[in-house]
Amino acid sequence: MDPDTVEQIVIRTPTRDVAGRVAALRRQRDILDAEKRLLTAEVQNSPLYKELVRTKEKLTMLEVELSGVEGELRQGVIDLYEQTEKKHLPYGEIKLFTTLKYNELDAIAWAIRGNMLTLLSLDKKGFERTAKTIDLDFVERNSEPRAFLHSDLSEFLPKE
Repeated sequence: MDPDTVEQIVIRTPTRDVAGRVAALRRQRDILDAEKRLLTAEVQNSPLYKELVRTKEKLTMLEVELSGVEGELRQGVIDLYEQTEKKHLPYGEIKLFTTLKYNELDAIAWAIRGNMLTLLSLDKKGFERTAKTIDLDFVERNSEPRAFLHSDLSEFLPKE
């Protein structure tokens, strides 16, 4: 795909708006988190304690919302990757992880045939480490995109 087309997709996509929401929510979270730390240090046994409790509640609600919106942005980054095959996008980047799908009985039979009896317990991590390096007819190998969001998305905040 043409790099200009990728840039147009990135600019026009609703994912850009979601990135702005993530940036705004992260900014709000950081402000509320800083406020919470100051209040805790100054007012543990004072009338301001009720304000601290309210701030913690707001922060908790914001974290829940932020988590959901970040998940939405991650999915948007994966969708853009699947459309463009570009791993580096303004909102984050794609890292590919090898995932394996296999029948455990087939893995055990393979270990017995290959005289790899130490794998019979089945050391799943050990088997998967080995299965990633060799081809086995009973293992399905897939590439799974996972989105890692950039920590600074402030460029997507609405202009003030």
